[in-house]
Amino acid sequence: MINVKKILHPTDFSENSKEAFNYAIGMAEKFGAEIVLLHVVERFDYAPPEYYMSAAEVGNAIERRMTDSLKHLEKVAGEAKSVKVTPMVVEGKPFVEIIRCAKEQGVDLIVLGTHGRTGLAHILIGSTAEKVVRKASCPVLTIRGKGMEFEKI
Repeated sequence: MINVKKILHPTDFSENSKEAFNYAIGMAEKFGAEIVLLHVVERFDYAPPEYYMSAAEVGNAIERRMTDSLKHLEKVAGEAKSVKVTPMVVEGKPFVEIIRCAKEQGVDLIVLGTHGRTGLAHILIGSTAEKVVRKASCPVLTIRGKGMEFEKI
């Protein structure tokens, strides 16, 4: 039988992530586990900032995003009063950092939300959840958000 003592919940602060966090809390309560609440700050999503920002400005922008993200994580963690939640913010590529954090923290289970992208959006953007499922060394529970309907392609 699975022995779950530490759960990793990566969040992007979306509604899907909130739904998945509720599952993580429920599982943590059931198993007497703790939760590592992780947010990954990507360097920049679109055009490289070096084209319009100095190196110092880029560093400051990343630092602000990490500080703001940690404050938001602490607020979210405070909503889970029945279990221990440890917030963490790291910089990098989300699926890589989620897998790295899971190994480093010795988690037994990853619980994360999906965005339910299909078709061209899935091909172009990819799926963090899918990459985590394929590459993680521990079990992964993916939670599809409410209202996410199957689309026939």
